[in-house]
Amino acid sequence: MRIWRVDKARSLLLYPWFVEFQKVSDFQPIRSQSIMEANVWIQCFDKKQGDSLQIYGGDSEGSIYVFEASDIWNDQKDTVFHFQTKQDHLHRNGIIQVLLVQSENLIFTISYDQELKWFEATERAQQVAMKNPNKCCYTSICWDKEEGELYAADEKGFIYIINVYQEDKVITKEIYAPKKKNN
Repeated sequence: MRIWRVDKARSLLLYPWFVEFQKVSDFQPIRSQSIMEANVWIQCFDKKQGDSLQIYGGDSEGSIYVFEASDIWNDQKDTVFHFQTKQDHLHRNGIIQVLLVQSENLIFTISYDQELKWFEATERAQQVAMKNPNKCCYTSICWDKEEGELYAADEKGFIYIINVYQEDKVITKEIYAPKKKNN
């Protein structure tokens, strides 16, 4: 895993240039504790910043890992991330995206099992699981701070606007229709 930062010397460029800040490659302590199997890999992650830096990573088996940086992580190239906890098999298949919404204390995940799940970040108790009504994978999720709603997109061109506090409040919009093959 690589952590990047913007190169301040190139801030006047149209597109900022990123330089490697830190490389986290020593997962051997995790593997030796039988926390992560050799054929499992982290596919996505999100970060939680505050008193300490935490990384929430989703793996290829549907589990979530939490890693925490040492106390003096800011601007330290040699910061070590320590394993904190693992939530086994949250999904049946690999996790596509992990989204942490600190202001609401919620974690959202989408997976190749065609489900969107969310749960409280501190308790990690699942609150809701939403199967895709189009029987396809969700491809992306994002949080709207202003409205307090979750947006999800899927492979068939639909977006879903979800009020996470009222489960039956889901708005579905088709943003594009896939082209049909001519016979």
